[in-house]
Amino acid sequence: MSLSELIGEALAGLPPLPEQRKLHVPLAEAIDDYQAWASTPHERVYTGVEALDAAMRGTAPGQLTLITGFAHSGKTLFTTKMLLHNPNRRVALFTPDETRELILVKLTCAKHGISARRLEQWMTEGNPEGRLMMQETCDAYPTLSVVDASVSIPDMERALGEMAEAWGAPVEAVVFDYAALLDFGEDIRSKVQALKSFGKQQRVSMFVLHQASRTSGRDGQVMTMTSGEYGGEKEATHLVGIRRKKSAIQALLREARETLAKPMTSAATRDRLMDVTLPELEYDLARHEMTITVSLLKNKTPPCDLVDELDLLIDPASGRILGPLESTLPLVKPEQQPSPQAPEVPLTPAMRALRKDT
Repeated sequence: MSLSELIGEALAGLPPLPEQRKLHVPLAEAIDDYQAWASTPHERVYTGVEALDAAMRGTAPGQLTLITGFAHSGKTLFTTKMLLHNPNRRVALFTPDETRELILVKLTCAKHGISARRLEQWMTEGNPEGRLMMQETCDAYPTLSVVDASVSIPDMERALGEMAEAWGAPVEAVVFDYAALLDFGEDIRSKVQALKSFGKQQRVSMFVLHQASRTSGRDGQVMTMTSGEYGGEKEATHLVGIRRKKSAIQALLREARETLAKPMTSAATRDRLMDVTLPELEYDLARHEMTITVSLLKNKTPPCDLVDELDLLIDPASGRILGPLESTLPLVKPEQQPSPQAPEVPLTPAMRALRKDT
């Protein structure tokens, strides 16, 4: 056998070279791509917060929405509202830091408007009402799958394949809570880049929760484009900031009281703190005791509208986000401020049937 034949035989046994991605594409082809996006708003996933959805116009397949905030700032509450808003979507929720049981409890409480303590009490006592509520929640979200294990990108690919096989249709949206827990890379930027690439390859709407750094997100400070830790915001199509004004107000109250306690504080400063600053801060604290504040910090969807801070009222019992906090409340003393009341939740058919039986 000749040398050329030996080389040819050796090359024949090698796998084919990967196909080169075409870099030159006529600009006119973008017209069809934009037409496909504009004519399929139903394929996008929406948050359920009207102001954000109007500006973002949904997260399309292949796009990434980054939800950022400091620890205990309300990111999970916001995500729960989004899940409740999309009962008919095929959603994969990856939560390496939280169990499926806790996710189901939060969804059940928010959906039915009950407290976690009440639900736990019913389950402890064997009261069928609690189990029925949890089952109704599962039935209402038949295509929501929660993966609570630590995962890598290959693990996520396998999980989406299993879900598609079980549902008979591909996954539409992926939520990852939170970016630092992805088993990939050494820094946040590489993890977010990997998740964005995964979302584009899988053609899913990608939502990634990201915890802000302690220096830029402490005490409920205003969220900005630089509030993220070590980057990741550049990869996002949309960047949603979440914070608790309550934490920021508490920090200001501590500072004001510390100033009052200093013997060198002047009489004029004491009078201003006692007569103006402290009453206003105490009113604001009562007003924002049960709110989270959201803002749209980045939006690549033309015309790229942003959303200033929007205060959303939380039902203190169930953790459900009720809607925008009214901005016309009169300035009254905290003890005169009525506590926000959650609206009554209508009973589901199964609950009505159960109560008739009992």
